[in-house]
Amino acid sequence: ETPIANIHIVNDEVYISSTNNIIYKYNSQHDTYERITESPVANAYIFSLCRISPNEILIATDGEGVKVLNTDSYAITPYEHNAFILASDELKVHSILLDKYKNIWFSIYQKGIIMVPEKQSDFSYIGNRTISTNIIGNCAISAIMCDHKGEIWVGTDNYGIYYLSADGKKQLKHFSPSEDKNIPKIVMSLFEDSENRIWVGSFEQGVGYINPITKKYTPCPLTDNYRKKAVNRVFAFAEDKQKRVWIGTSGSGLFYYDLKKKEFIYPIKPNQ
Repeated sequence: ETPIANIHIVNDEVYISSTNNIIYKYNSQHDTYERITESPVANAYIFSLCRISPNEILIATDGEGVKVLNTDSYAITPYEHNAFILASDELKVHSILLDKYKNIWFSIYQKGIIMVPEKQSDFSYIGNRTISTNIIGNCAISAIMCDHKGEIWVGTDNYGIYYLSADGKKQLKHFSPSEDKNIPKIVMSLFEDSENRIWVGSFEQGVGYINPITKKYTPCPLTDNYRKKAVNRVFAFAEDKQKRVWIGTSGSGLFYYDLKKKEFIYPIKPNQ
């Protein structure tokens, strides 16, 4: 009595998906169909199934991407992989193929074909085309830095700064200009000094730093005393053995911050 939407032969095993997206498995010994999902797998039509391991079957849906069925527990989870750089809600996957080299091929409606290699790359993608949650917004990336703990700092063009876990999978904090007007919108450089401050150079809002403990941003207004103007553009940082953080500006030369004296110095005159 169950309306059948599709029949799937997976390694000589017969699975049936119904029109309400429930999956059944044929039991040849008892000549019956066993319901293996208690609730609908998805709100979208199930196009195909493909076994990729002894206990994993991929489910291709029309509009909700790819899901993984664990054939031991019958648990269903989203399928995520570094090779998938399309948002899951955009994926209309019509078929899945596992080739003899263990590469997985996905045909995607109006998108083309994605191949997931058997041997995964050491590189992964983070951004607005990630299949799962995008943790760094949609703007251009203008600066990136890894701190002493291995955690990642990402400066953007318009969205401030993102602070990520060392594995790049979790957003620890977003320093958002819309929430704090002192946070630069356009970040040009990021630098960690020997005391673990995170220095931030910007295109329009000068320089500041993030406290390593409180994670609070403090702006540090600089003035070009020779030209009698504020320093707005800071593009580079470096620290020397005397614990001086050098600050490279656009149009106002070099400053440095003395970590021992806790003060800014403008030692170099124009054209000197």
